[in-house]
Amino acid sequence: MNGSASPLIGGLEMQKKTQEVLCVPQRDIARVVQLASSGTIQQKRLFFSDVDIEATIDFFAQGMSTIVQERQKLWFT
Repeated sequence: MNGSASPLIGGLEMQKKTQEVLCVPQRDIARVVQLASSGTIQQKRLFFSDVDIEATIDFFAQGMSTIVQERQKLWFT
């Protein structure tokens, strides 16, 4: 693997080495979500910091602003 490629980790390895793949200190984790993803049987844990959560909120706010104007309402089902 060359230095510019991102390392890959498999689902089973991710399950076993959860703490080792964190990109922030454990004290910065604000939310943990456990879910199954396509192609896997075992569930995985995803860890989010406050920065991750704010970035996700901003991402969806920006995306939704292209289809919903201020003070309009949108219903998800």
